[in-house]
Amino acid sequence: MRVLVLVVACLVAVGLGVGVSRWQSDDPPPTGGKDDGRASEHVGYTLTEVRIPENLGGVTATAALDGERVLVGTGFGNVYSLDLSEGGKGALRRITALVGEVRSIEVSADGGSIAVLNRAPGLRYPGEDTLRVMDPSAPAVVKVVDGGRPAGGPVTDFPLDGSHGKGALSPDGRLFVNGSFDLTLLDIATGERRLLERGPLKDGRRTGYEDWAFTANGLVRAISEQGVDTWDVRSGERVGETVECGCNSYRVSLTEDGDFAAVATAEGRSVVLDLTAGRPLADKTVTRGEEIPGSAVVGGGKRVAVAAAERLVVWDVEHRRTLWSHTFPGYRPTDVRAVPNSGSFLVSVVEDPEAGDRRTAPANSSPLATKWWLATPAP
Repeated sequence: MRVLVLVVACLVAVGLGVGVSRWQSDDPPPTGGKDDGRASEHVGYTLTEVRIPENLGGVTATAALDGERVLVGTGFGNVYSLDLSEGGKGALRRITALVGEVRSIEVSADGGSIAVLNRAPGLRYPGEDTLRVMDPSAPAVVKVVDGGRPAGGPVTDFPLDGSHGKGALSPDGRLFVNGSFDLTLLDIATGERRLLERGPLKDGRRTGYEDWAFTANGLVRAISEQGVDTWDVRSGERVGETVECGCNSYRVSLTEDGDFAAVATAEGRSVVLDLTAGRPLADKTVTRGEEIPGSAVVGGGKRVAVAAAERLVVWDVEHRRTLWSHTFPGYRPTDVRAVPNSGSFLVSVVEDPEAGDRRTAPANSSPLATKWWLATPAP
């Protein structure tokens, strides 16, 4: 059982020194293949490591409020706001403390609400259990007030089925949706829940939804390996047909506004779906014959950031060309998450002894097996 918690608590400053590692990276795009032609526009990104002191439990989840402020969840159940700006110098503030490891953090499209998913050690989730409504191992919604800084107050709990996935918040933070096969809409103010109509079976089977998003015009979307389904928030009824990739989907994600979807295939292709038009928009072979572990549409649908084998790639949707790529010596990219309302994104990397000499990793980086970096467009 997981619980959705509305948190409003005073922001507690943490008096700890936090270093900030940066890479000013502008590696030239790879060449040599027909899919790797150089675009007329060449961009660069600044990479800043999302890093906190090791004694806080290590980074287990991240989400960005903007191109400078990142929320960090730890293995000890704490959630911090980390200022990565030049002036902020890595200032760290604790938002809340829950029991168990923070598994995910979701930010609403307007940046005004944050959903935090925790799991207590040893706790099993056989299904909904209202007797555990006050269990602190729960998703938490944290309102952002006081000039845009996370702040807080009393806690309200909502029991949820822990098998339904992490979910998403509506743009105004008033609704929460989650569900792998049966989607549920939760009204945070009233606690009312509505079950959304299931999507159709395809070839006699159905795969679970992996990502969710609300649109600005009152729709909610969910994506699985089989495609994207859409519902009307007010009526709860399905809208239109499933938007399919027509490819061997491996990893899928939605933009925070629900307008685009990124699909990564098991053969190294990266595909963008235009969900407003209801069709594939562009695709590109990023790595040949290898699975892509993660991708995200960034910059309002203009670019795609891809965790491809041993490198991070950004390609242009209009021209289908690589704009930028970067390698992490001794590490391999595993996931990419777009930062709302910006061209920035978060990328996670995992230590890979076979990828190269670990001693060439960036200076002052933490020794954790998994690391997160914030990539912001270079000026």
